[in-house]
Amino acid sequence: MTQTIEEDILFSEENGVGVVVLNRPRALNALTHHMIAALYERLLEWHDNEAIDVVLIKSSSERAFCAGGDVRAVWDDADRGEGLFRVEYRLNNFLAHFRKPYVSLLDGYVMGGGVGTSIYGSHRIVTERSVFAMPEIAIGLHPDVGGGYFLNQMPGRLGWFLGLTGYRCSYLEGLFCGFGTHLLDASDLKVFEERLVAASDKGFARVDSVLKSLARDCSAADTFLARNQKVLDQALDHKTLGEAVDELLKLQETVDGQDGEILGKALKAMGKGSKRSLLLTWENLRQSRGQAIGQVLERELRISTASVYTSDFKEGIRSVLVDKDGNPDWEDLDLHNPPSDFMDYYDNWTLKDGALLK
Repeated sequence: MTQTIEEDILFSEENGVGVVVLNRPRALNALTHHMIAALYERLLEWHDNEAIDVVLIKSSSERAFCAGGDVRAVWDDADRGEGLFRVEYRLNNFLAHFRKPYVSLLDGYVMGGGVGTSIYGSHRIVTERSVFAMPEIAIGLHPDVGGGYFLNQMPGRLGWFLGLTGYRCSYLEGLFCGFGTHLLDASDLKVFEERLVAASDKGFARVDSVLKSLARDCSAADTFLARNQKVLDQALDHKTLGEAVDELLKLQETVDGQDGEILGKALKAMGKGSKRSLLLTWENLRQSRGQAIGQVLERELRISTASVYTSDFKEGIRSVLVDKDGNPDWEDLDLHNPPSDFMDYYDNWTLKDGALLK
C-alpha cells in the first residue's frame, strides 16, 4: 500500500483501488483551491493508470462528507473567485466524463461543493446519517457546481424546489432525488471498503458485487418530497419566479400536519434568502434545461465569478460565516418585476482566463 499526504486531502492505492480521503474535519471538509487541484491531478493520473480500476472517495469524519467550497476564502479576496470556481468546475466536468467507477461514501452532510464532488460519479453511497442540500441562497450565491444541470435531472420540479429553498433532504429523499444511488448502514462502510479492496473482480463488476451483498432495500414513498411532488411541480410550473413563489405560499395553506410544517420551514428559509440569488437561481435553471453539463458549467463559471463581487454575496458570507448573526442586509429586488437587464451583469461578465473548458 502506498500513501501520500497533501495537507487536507490524502491519497492511497491498494489492490487496484485509488482512495481519496477528505481530511479537513473542523471545516466539514470545505474544499480549498489546493484540495480541488490536488484531487483533479490525482484523478487524471488514475484515469490513465491501468493498475487503478476503481476510485473511492470518503471523509475522515462521520459528521460530513463535504459541506461545500471554501467560499470564506473568496469573501476575503474576491479576485480568488474565478480561480476557485475554475478548478472546481473543471473537476466537475472531468468527473461527468470519468470512465472508471467513482465511488463516494456520502456519510453525514453533503452540500454545495460536496454534491459537485460526488453527484457525477457512478456510485454514490448513502447512509442513514446523510443529509443533502444546495443552500447557496443563504450566502448570496446560487446552486452552482453544475446545479443548473443536475437539479434539472431530478423528478419533476423538485430540483427547482431544492435550489430555491435550500431544503435539506433526508437520506431517503437524497436517494429519491438522485444525490445517491445505494444505501448502506453507516456501520457497514468499513466492511464495504475492506471487501472492495479485497475483491478479485475488476472495475464496475468489483463495485457491484460488493454492493450486492451489503446494500439495503429502501423506499422514499413516505417522505415529504415524494408525498408532495405533484403539488410542488404544479406550483413551480410558471413562467416567472414571482408567480411560482405566490403559488408556493398558497400551497402552504392547503398542506396540513407535519408536511405543512416542513413546507413552512422551507418557505421561511426561501424568504430569508437573497432575492438576487433567487432570481439568479431561477434564470440559471430555466436556461440550463436540456443543456449538456459542459454548457451549464461554462455559464456557471461566469455567473459565479460575477456573483462574488455583489453586495449580497459579501453580506451572505458575513452573516453566515464571519459574524454569524444571521441578519444579512440584502439588496431589495421585486421578484415579480425584476429589472429587465437583471441578467446582463452576469451574461456580460468577462472572465480573465477565457472559457472554462479550453
